[in-house]
Amino acid sequence: MTVRISSPKPAGTAVAGHVLTPDTFSSNTLINAVGSMPNNGAVVITPNATVQTIPAGYHNGSGTVASAGTADPNNVAGNIRQGVTNYGVAGTFTGNATASAATILTGYTAGVNGGMVTGAAVEGVLIAGTQTIVENAGTYQTDATNGVGVYYRLGSRFTMKQRGVVRCSMSLESVTGNSTVAYAVVYKNGVQVGTVHSTTLSASFTVFTDDIAVSVGDYLEVWGQGVSGGSYAKINDWKLMADSSVFCTVS
Repeated sequence: MTVRISSPKPAGTAVAGHVLTPDTFSSNTLINAVGSMPNNGAVVITPNATVQTIPAGYHNGSGTVASAGTADPNNVAGNIRQGVTNYGVAGTFTGNATASAATILTGYTAGVNGGMVTGAAVEGVLIAGTQTIVENAGTYQTDATNGVGVYYRLGSRFTMKQRGVVRCSMSLESVTGNSTVAYAVVYKNGVQVGTVHSTTLSASFTVFTDDIAVSVGDYLEVWGQGVSGGSYAKINDWKLMADSSVFCTVS
């Protein structure tokens, strides 16, 4: 008599997508089926500006995701503010702003090139007038060494804290006894901007004025020039004037 022995029916619920390709498997519904799960090995993901899908399948545990700082070509020291570290990169950027205390209104602060600056500028717009706002009442003159045939700075430099138009006034005298000409002119930021004034009078001053447009931070100076072998330019009462209504009203 022949006895037939039946093999036990495989158990399990695996399907092809659960088993690595090209391995085979059996389950309660499949015998010696071939797996279809892809073997991705070690996947390396580099972040970028778009969403990236992680591939389905087997990963061996050695995959990596790159540092966002390393992946971004803009993550360099020069693009990061000094004092800040971004993904391990220490910033060196200090900015290229040009604001200063003289150009920021009093009572306000501003971040400038990595630091905080407190304003010192006074709000308002100057209008040329007759009210003296600053004055250098001393007397200054060129001599045989300075200001002969070339212009030479005389008196104080006035740096503006308000913008607008200011009246520049100076008294000029030719220091000679032979009626030789002497010159004076207003400079703004080191550049001649005023009318070239001249006089041949000695022993008395002639008053000259120029209305000059200024911005906060501009500086004004008066420069004089004498003539070789002849005169010296003498300046007195160098001052700036504006309309008094800028500063107050009278009632």
